Amino acid sequence: MVAEVLEPNLQNLQKEVIDLLEAISKLMYHAGSVLDADNEANKYIQYQHQIIDEVKKVQNLELRMAIVAPMKAGKSTITNAIIGQEILPSRNSAMTTLPTEIIFDAKLNKPILSLSTEVLSVFKETLLSLQDKIEELGITQVQEKLAHYPHLAKFPERIVKFGEDIPANSEGRENIIQTLTFLNDIVRLCSIIKPSADPIQYLTDAPRIKTSFWRVEKTERQTELGNLVIVDTPGPNEAGENLRLQAVVAEQLRKSSIVLIVLDFTQLKNEAAERVKKDVQKVIDLRGKDNLYVLINKVDQRHDGDMTPEQVQQFVAAEFGIGGTGNRNHVFEISARRAFTAANFIIEQQHKQELNITGNKAVRALVFHC
Repeated sequence: MVAEVLEPNLQNLQKEVIDLLEAISKLMYHAGSVLDADNEANKYIQYQHQIIDEVKKVQNLELRMAIVAPMKAGKSTITNAIIGQEILPSRNSAMTTLPTEIIFDAKLNKPILSLSTEVLSVFKETLLSLQDKIEELGITQVQEKLAHYPHLAKFPERIVKFGEDIPANSEGRENIIQTLTFLNDIVRLCSIIKPSADPIQYLTDAPRIKTSFWRVEKTERQTELGNLVIVDTPGPNEAGENLRLQAVVAEQLRKSSIVLIVLDFTQLKNEAAERVKKDVQKVIDLRGKDNLYVLINKVDQRHDGDMTPEQVQQFVAAEFGIGGTGNRNHVFEISARRAFTAANFIIEQQHKQELNITGNKAVRALVFHC
């Protein structure tokens, strides 16, 4: 009887938290309105905006988890492994220039990418600006500027012909990858031929992918309480010098309840890892280290003479102050590629009663990476 009385009711707790946050938001607005000093007023208005963001998360029962990493540390592979399919575009050169939100919805059969009115408007304006710049410079000169970006060689011609036809919704894995690749390449092209038109500086929204959360069929289904939102962010070294990524990364980290730093085991001590450390330092100061986790990826490439798991823990503790004595559950060694191929294999096995072991791509990939 006592246990029943003390058991919290989710809806009541949710309402109480929302009411409290809305009351605080009004106080912040009032403080910003009555203070004479502009700096002080702006500070309280910023606080109010942060609280409004938190209200939205509580209303939707969203847990936002941002993932940040140096280029090619395996960030997209980790996200794809969680999703259970390759839904984020990737290639050997830098890919992510645009933050992307991934929201899990068990009711969906196919993933859907949605672009808000703001995102569509900003990118359509950017396309027009790029078309004018390409016509001004000429295709030949533009392609000369793209000499170090072979994947963009034919992109200017496509820009001229493409016009403003950017879909508001893209359904299915291939269409999502195509749309996201196109948007990311627009940002990349802007940074090379017309940095002033960079759409990133005008965006407050991010593209949103809704997809089902894969699970092993025999696993007992638990009551779903809320939604996990993964935010795939651009890495600090994932772009040319003209891309305005720092502010974008900082904003996404600020909005997130949990931050994952992905580091490449084979590149632990290079400059990119140091830059990630600087980028998330303000998040550490704001939220504390309880909400910061480090994933050491590609440990399947560990060789004799490399750092042991204990030495990796010591390294992360020294660099980030995370994972030291009594706090080891904030640093995890993983192999994202193995996780993705294993998830892909399990999903195919669940959907096919008889799996052709010798001819199946998922089986071959699993054997190759393991």
